[in-house]
Amino acid sequence: TNVAHRNGDARKNGNGTKFCCFQYGKIWNIATIEGVTLSLVKKLRLVNSLFVIHMSDAVARMVREGFIPSSSASEIVDSQFRSFDFSPRALAYVLGGKKLCCTEVPIESIIPDPQPIIAVIDCFGNGKTMVLTRELNIENGYVQTKFGTLPFYKRLADVPDGVAAVIQGSSGLPGSRFAEIVINGENAAKKLGFKVGDGIF
Repeated sequence: TNVAHRNGDARKNGNGTKFCCFQYGKIWNIATIEGVTLSLVKKLRLVNSLFVIHMSDAVARMVREGFIPSSSASEIVDSQFRSFDFSPRALAYVLGGKKLCCTEVPIESIIPDPQPIIAVIDCFGNGKTMVLTRELNIENGYVQTKFGTLPFYKRLADVPDGVAAVIQGSSGLPGSRFAEIVINGENAAKKLGFKVGDGIF
């Protein structure tokens, strides 16, 4: 994941936001750490800490060990396209059993909590939220949202045609599914007027 804005607060880091790496199960991940990029990793408690990469030192180590040629070092560190020039090399280096120059930092201390917003609008117009189904305040089968008091159904198949509702979505992990705002058979985003980033409460 590379969300590398270079304006505002990101200027303090020179050439964009910092990268980190972490391992979830057998999967190694390299990602930028500014903003809410990893807030769902924090919310789902996938890892307790992140390894913040010191890019210049990491590239220098790769050069010393002959992993990359010295002629590539400054190009990688100063690259406009770090997700192309740095991330794949860093990941290959780690998968080869090597250690990047990193500092381990508790995820709680550097990643903000996710907000209750629309995170993604899928191709059907369903609004996938950053709220876990178990976090919903369901009263008498309904959820109070910014878009009205909507009935809650566990499955899309249970929602009557043309009815706006909140459902347990398919995104997330087993036991930790994110809620979605849907209209069965229609485009909920267009009909209810929400867009990515809108609060749902």
